[in-house]
Amino acid sequence: MRRTGPRSAFPLCAAVAVWSTAISIAHPSFADDLPPKKDDASQPVHGAPAGTAVERGAFPKSFEFPGTGVSFSLVGYAKVDFIHDFESMGNHDQFKTNTIAIDGTPAADLDGQTTIHARETRIGLDIRKSEDQFRVYVEGDFFADNNAFRMRHAYGELGSILGGQTWTTFMDISVRPRIVDYEGPDGEVLTRRGMIRAHHSFSDLISAAVAVEQPTPQIAVPGTLTGSIRSEAPEIPGYVRAQGERGHVQVAGIWRQLKFDGQSGSSDATATGWGLSGTFKVKVAGSDELEGQLAHGEGIAALISGFGGLNADAVFTSGGDLDPLPATGFFLGFAHHFNSSVIASVVYSQADLDAAASQPGTTITELQDVRANLWWRPHGLVDYAIAVLWGRVEQSSGASGENVRLQLAAKYAFN
Repeated sequence: MRRTGPRSAFPLCAAVAVWSTAISIAHPSFADDLPPKKDDASQPVHGAPAGTAVERGAFPKSFEFPGTGVSFSLVGYAKVDFIHDFESMGNHDQFKTNTIAIDGTPAADLDGQTTIHARETRIGLDIRKSEDQFRVYVEGDFFADNNAFRMRHAYGELGSILGGQTWTTFMDISVRPRIVDYEGPDGEVLTRRGMIRAHHSFSDLISAAVAVEQPTPQIAVPGTLTGSIRSEAPEIPGYVRAQGERGHVQVAGIWRQLKFDGQSGSSDATATGWGLSGTFKVKVAGSDELEGQLAHGEGIAALISGFGGLNADAVFTSGGDLDPLPATGFFLGFAHHFNSSVIASVVYSQADLDAAASQPGTTITELQDVRANLWWRPHGLVDYAIAVLWGRVEQSSGASGENVRLQLAAKYAFN
């Protein structure tokens, strides 16, 4: 038997009303969160003249080591965020709605807070040799503890095979809305994994990929059990994508092994997790874009942004078996391009967890957020942005909390 808290009174139609007044999704001329693809550059860019230390490279904003055929580019940006929360929230650097204080708790008695940080600043190196279909990409930021540098992406490609760490194959990074906040929509499938991936294009319209990826099950283990959470098998995601002139659709699936390895008399327990996801992005009028995602499955909560880190993939039954929890995540966004320098867009998102009756009343079962953003590019390497964010968290007991955040940002690209 399962239960969830009552639905929020904040209706989806309210989010649609906000869309009509504008605010954030990616513009093609803006730097994406996704590292550049091999086919982004069909023409070399202007660089140093031939015969000097470097030559113009084989992809935009790159240079070539003379005589090697190897091109490289320094990628990334410096970014500063000014953030003000009007209510108490546990995470002050990212808009993680699962850290919003619950009404009636001591944390909710605290006031809001102002935060200024530059942790999203990124540094990366992109190396390619086009004629060999070879690429190495490495990128990091400063979101580790105490602002330490950490790895985001580190992978190599040769032809259709990729090996390293990057976005999970279950995710469609190309539909991710451009938002000022680092975290992203609650209902988004969002995680990076170590992997080996194979990709194949059947035509200009249809492509597919399959991968084996690092297993990272997150399970709520009672204090009465001794052992560790681990998987003997890799996670196996894959997708099929159809690309047209005005946009694309993608269908993805994933299989996961959820396993508890018992010690000191505790029994082993194993369950299967699975998930399906559909994504799309389409130009609806001119350059205006509509994009979205719907994902559902059992034992996939760790892959949904709002539930990541909550040990919500599965729980133990009274009989000692593992019970994968159903989870759903979706978002829908719209972007309006005023011109090549100003973009406004908004995204509404929701994540739901079907908690087990045995779980405590403090179990988070629903997350909602609306993120309205406005980007202005006064210079080819500089973006200014403002965002208003609303979020709501609800527990299985029905208790809830809300917060509104104002965020200003300045972003200075390397090239």
